[in-house]
Amino acid sequence: MAALTSLWRRLSRAAVVAVATHPTGSKERFLAVAATNAADGDHMAGEERQGLADCRLHAGLQDRHALARQFAVSEADHITDVAAVDRDPAAYIDAHR
Repeated sequence: MAALTSLWRRLSRAAVVAVATHPTGSKERFLAVAATNAADGDHMAGEERQGLADCRLHAGLQDRHALARQFAVSEADHITDVAAVDRDPAAYIDAHR
């Protein structure tokens, strides 16, 4: 599954880059936005079938709410200083044990 996640991320990033290459309002830009949405939708669908679904089934509402708040704070704290890079998940875990 890690290989698919990496592929989805690359496709999504490539689609976002493609959007920026077309003039606003052009047919090409709309097609590029649609491709971005499709790539992101595929990626999110994969996550929905895994950990997120398990969390919804087994974590209580208060725990999910607390986790969502922590995530929102983290996203806000790091919105401009996190570079988007593709990493091999197994190598990353090995390097950070």
